[in-house]
Amino acid sequence: MAIDASGDLWRGADFEDLADFRREYQPGGYAVQQVSEAVCVGCAGNYFSVMADEIEGCVQRICVVCGDASYIAFTQTGRLTTAPPFTCWN
Repeated sequence: MAIDASGDLWRGADFEDLADFRREYQPGGYAVQQVSEAVCVGCAGNYFSVMADEIEGCVQRICVVCGDASYIAFTQTGRLTTAPPFTCWN
């Protein structure tokens, strides 16, 4: 299955759907070099809601099991790096 973009919240069936979508998307025209599967530090779960803010250039994941939220990436000069919590949605 590919990403289902028919509603307000886009969905995929598994990690590979998300990884393929991120590789094809190429934010700002920059190629995505690596997509890694996330694991929640709170409960070791691997199912997340993901929120992306294209204006601020950042991504947040929220564990659907325990609710733990983490800012996982932001863009700075075209490269994704680990984001400190204050980078997005101030």
